This record gives sequence, structure tokens and C-alpha cells, in this order.
Amino acid sequence: MIFRLFQTNSNQKIMKNPTQNQSFKYLQAKRRARDLRILYSITIAYCMLVPFWIVLNHYTNPEFQWFWFPVTGGGISILIFALDIFAGKKWEDNKIKELMEKDKS
Repeated sequence: MIFRLFQTNSNQKIMKNPTQNQSFKYLQAKRRARDLRILYSITIAYCMLVPFWIVLNHYTNPEFQWFWFPVTGGGISILIFALDIFAGKKWEDNKIKELMEKDKS
């Protein structure tokens, strides 16, 4: 993901004791909440910009509807970011569980 600030090193030993496990879960939840906040903020800004682009297009060049380009590009970007947040987390959680099980044995 583009906005990841907290990343675990794959060589790092993960979850040696329950206190580390709880702090790791807290950091994961905090990161997910931050990602959702960013997604909601971007979506709100996008929804506010679309009418502005349409009005700007109407006053500057009504013959050519150029506003579709930023609308489409912004929509695709938000969709990719949302898919990364919602679908990418499941893969990441499964991989973390797998690594934790491997470290136990």
C-alpha cells in the first residue's frame, strides 16, 4: 500500500509473548483506523471536487467534456486504495497468522 508507515520486517521474530501480541494488535488496529480515515477523507474530497470540475468545464470549454478524465482517474484511484484496504488486509492477516504458527514450531 502506498500510505503504509508501519511495516514489519519479514526476518523479524513476531509475537514472542502476550504483551507483544497485544501491542502488535493495537498497532494493527491503529493503522487500519488511520487507513480508513484517509480513505473517507479522500472520498469526501473527491465528491466535493467532481461538481467543481463539472462547473469549471461548463464555464471554460462547454464543447469538450474534459471533466470525465479527472473524474475517472480519481474514481479508479479511490477504488484501488479501497480494495487494498479491504481485500489486502485479509491476505496480510492470514500471512501474519501463518508466520506466527511457523515461529511457534
